[in-house]
Amino acid sequence: MAHKYPTQYADRRKDLAIIHMAAVQLGMDTTDQNPDSAYRSMLWTVARVRSSAALDWAGRKKVLDHLKACGYKPTSNHAGKPANVKPELMPLMSKIGALLADMKLPWAYAAAIAKKQTSSQGKGIDRLEWLDAKQLHAVVTALVKRKNALSLRCAPPSPQGRGVGGEG
Repeated sequence: MAHKYPTQYADRRKDLAIIHMAAVQLGMDTTDQNPDSAYRSMLWTVARVRSSAALDWAGRKKVLDHLKACGYKPTSNHAGKPANVKPELMPLMSKIGALLADMKLPWAYAAAIAKKQTSSQGKGIDRLEWLDAKQLHAVVTALVKRKNALSLRCAPPSPQGRGVGGEG
């Protein structure tokens, strides 16, 4: 299948997306059109443009280098995602992935649960794909308990138990 955009444009789009993610990670508001905003001021100081759309290749490289120097750390949503999972364990792995996504947690969180749960058997198993079905069920159970605890903590107080006029 042919790509929608030629490679040079795909690279440009990728660079601009990274610039925006980096700026947001560093606390800059990329949607603020005010020329005095931190994001627009940074673009002007580093590359003499007011919009990232006006950046050429050299300008994008300068801005990315500047953002990395300011503390931007590239992240990946799939970092630590298990690879080479046995087909019979895929449903459990998908359930773990869904629970992690609901709670906005990385795959490393589930791997840490697995390591802690298996540490009684020696050093502990480092990777989710090395677990058997019973151990994966235990990870799912731990994640469900964590999700329930979070939902109870974040839920608004229940009106039950209160009489008319707030009497209890």
